[in-house]
Amino acid sequence: MFLEGRRIEKEKKMTNIKQYISFCFLLGLLVIPSMSLIAQDSLEKYLETAAANNPELKAAYNRYLAALEKIPQAGSLPDPQASFGYFIKPMQLPAGNRIANFQIMQMFPWFGTLKAGKDEASAIAKAKYEAFNAAKSELFYKVKSSWYQLMKFDREIKLVSENIEMLESIEQLVLVKFQSPVSDKSTPPMSSDMKGTQTGLQDVLHVRMEILEQENRIALLSDQRETEEATFNALLNRSPETDIQISDSLVKKPLPADRMAIGDSILHNNTMLAILENETDKYMFTEEKAKKMGLPMVGIGLDYMLIQERSGNTSVMNGNDMFMPMVSISLPIYRKKYNAMQKEARLMQDAGKHQIIDLKNNLMVQYRQFVQNLDDAERRIALYEEQEDLARRTTELLLSGFTTTGNGYEEVLRMQLKVLDYGFKHIEAIVDYNTSVAMAEMLINSVKF
Repeated sequence: MFLEGRRIEKEKKMTNIKQYISFCFLLGLLVIPSMSLIAQDSLEKYLETAAANNPELKAAYNRYLAALEKIPQAGSLPDPQASFGYFIKPMQLPAGNRIANFQIMQMFPWFGTLKAGKDEASAIAKAKYEAFNAAKSELFYKVKSSWYQLMKFDREIKLVSENIEMLESIEQLVLVKFQSPVSDKSTPPMSSDMKGTQTGLQDVLHVRMEILEQENRIALLSDQRETEEATFNALLNRSPETDIQISDSLVKKPLPADRMAIGDSILHNNTMLAILENETDKYMFTEEKAKKMGLPMVGIGLDYMLIQERSGNTSVMNGNDMFMPMVSISLPIYRKKYNAMQKEARLMQDAGKHQIIDLKNNLMVQYRQFVQNLDDAERRIALYEEQEDLARRTTELLLSGFTTTGNGYEEVLRMQLKVLDYGFKHIEAIVDYNTSVAMAEMLINSVKF
């Protein structure tokens, strides 16, 4: 009766452990990402913070503002020239003694020169603005990529923690069997007890080693997360120790547009292309300005002569100051520099056009790489999601058999580690997918701020 009572007590313990393990598996299968909207809201807020605080983005924006200030400078007339002369010994003129002379002159570039200069400065400012947009798109891509990495670490830490709980439950199950070995009727009792004791101890030590290894894995993942936190906070220009709230949800992010539409949008909206196009336009206006600079400049001025009345002079003009309008014209006869300026501008236009073609080709390669990465991530997500589910179910069946017969412990442990491995690969596939989506958003400049 005593042995029968121990056997019943042991079976109750094993049944309770089995129920707990089954609950853990069921919980793992029923984890549904219900916080995706909260996670998205948090990411949007962090993107706003990055846009407002990132020093490199501020620098790019200030370079754009500085370029805008070049436009009124380029459209301004040259400063007028004024001169003053004083005669130490007055010059005698029929109208009196000339004692001083004032002169002012304003030069006017040829028609269209100032407009070409303003157009050139405007093109430079547009290129700086697109450079600011490029910096913003790249910043958002980095923030999103870092965000997804933080989510990855959180999900992996949670997955390893669940695995440790499962291993500890298996350890308890093994301890029950180790403490109460079942004798085989065909084997002498003493021999059977010793064999069962050795096997049970071996199983306990084995599962304990796996638990220690998984605890070390959590420590490594925690360290990696701290490093990623520092990276994320640096992008937001915050202290490395600032806490970051990451949702527990990790789901596929929708594409900003249809795949084919993304390819077209890259060629129309890419910021690097816009920079090159504006720089090429700038050299077109530079060439036009060089042509205008090779034409004469016209100056209009006034010469004022201060006349002192001279005694004994009976002229009616005696002592009357004199005004003399003046017109001047520049003679751009040294043509080499103007011709060289035009040729330089044409060569830079050609260089810009070739750069645009080369960049378009590279962008199409990046687009193809994006499609490949997206397809690969989608396949891996479906594959590892199914494999993880099958591995969980297989482990549950093996546990049921191990609880009943005491056999198949190694297979239970091996399959449980398979669950962890497939879980990691599933998480990594989702992160790769979302990172590819973020890359597409950067390539088509689909930013909201």
